[in-house]
Amino acid sequence: MALWKPDPTFYASPRDAASAPPEKLAYVAAFDRAAEKPDAIVVLDVDEESASYGQVIG
Repeated sequence: MALWKPDPTFYASPRDAASAPPEKLAYVAAFDRAAEKPDAIVVLDVDEESASYGQVIG
């Protein structure tokens, strides 16, 4: 029987996640409540040392 091995980017506990290096990108759901524009997933730069910190980069 094969052993289940989780994705290495998955943290098994909150403690593991808190001790991991900080993320550099965030994937955020964006939507228009008025439904005038299509929904989207945007990529946000969350690397504090980056020149584009806090900006949508994709």
